Amino acid sequence: MGALHYSLLHLTGLSDSDSWSLFESQAFVSGRSEEHPNLVAIGKDIVKKCGGVPLAAKALGSLLRLKREEEASWLSVRDSQIWEQKEDEIVPALRLSYTNLPSHLRQCFSFCSVFPKGFTIEKEELLLFWMANGFVTPNGRMELEDIGNEIFNNLLWRSFFQDIEKDDDGNITRCKTHDLVHDLAQSIIGNKCYIVDREKTKNIPPLTRYIYSHLLSSPLNDQRLYKAKTIKTILLRHCYNFQVPSNIKELRYLRCLDLREWERKEIPDSICNLKQLRYINLSNSNSIETIPESISYLPNLQTLKLRHCYKLRNLPKDMRKMSSLRHVDTYGCR
Repeated sequence: MGALHYSLLHLTGLSDSDSWSLFESQAFVSGRSEEHPNLVAIGKDIVKKCGGVPLAAKALGSLLRLKREEEASWLSVRDSQIWEQKEDEIVPALRLSYTNLPSHLRQCFSFCSVFPKGFTIEKEELLLFWMANGFVTPNGRMELEDIGNEIFNNLLWRSFFQDIEKDDDGNITRCKTHDLVHDLAQSIIGNKCYIVDREKTKNIPPLTRYIYSHLLSSPLNDQRLYKAKTIKTILLRHCYNFQVPSNIKELRYLRCLDLREWERKEIPDSICNLKQLRYINLSNSNSIETIPESISYLPNLQTLKLRHCYKLRNLPKDMRKMSSLRHVDTYGCR
């Protein structure tokens, strides 16, 4: 390829006119900016600051679409000091879009940093994670799942998700976060999120709330984990055969525990001492035969996922006592 240097195409950002077209299509209904002449000049100034980055123009256009009658909001975005933060590697337009989100949307968005960059997110599971962590709050008679779906659609509209996959009925099933968006989420959540990889040997930060691991060795067996007293979510992938330590009960604030593909016949009672648990996933665990009766005494459990647990023989007899339970998934169980 080096011999073909004369034919290389050097990529640049969008032109101002193309950036404006993209911004305009997002910020105005049917792209009709002529109905708001007072906003056009402000909008074009904003577009110039986006540096030709399509995601930035689209995200801010989506944000300002909701503020078409508020010239002061457009001026606030144009004149924000965030544009001057040159040391920030995150595109300022994306940070502006984030800072203008309502607080409940900010929580849900920043949680997405728990997944590795480029990770395909299951939409249904993401909503259940949000619910388990208390990010989705009741609103009148609406079901929590419907409220979570509205939050997802709101973030999707603002261009925080990409690579959308749909089922045959047109419903969104999977998505990813754009790399720049993922960088933004990680910069916001900081040390509260800890992704375990082979290169990480440092201590788990004491204020860690969310842990993700796709290594064969489980971080639950790392005693340093239990020094972080505020952990709320642990998502493990490919941790097949490990013993859940009895001191897991020390994680008093744990709300979400994902142990899919875990290969043990019995679930230890120590898990059932985690009274704040709202989500347990034991899917694809081919060794589990029974669910302990003590799981019925988890007062806050909302979701119990047991997909493809082929050897599972029965569920607890006292499940009727689980007043918070909303989802039991036994798809693929014999």
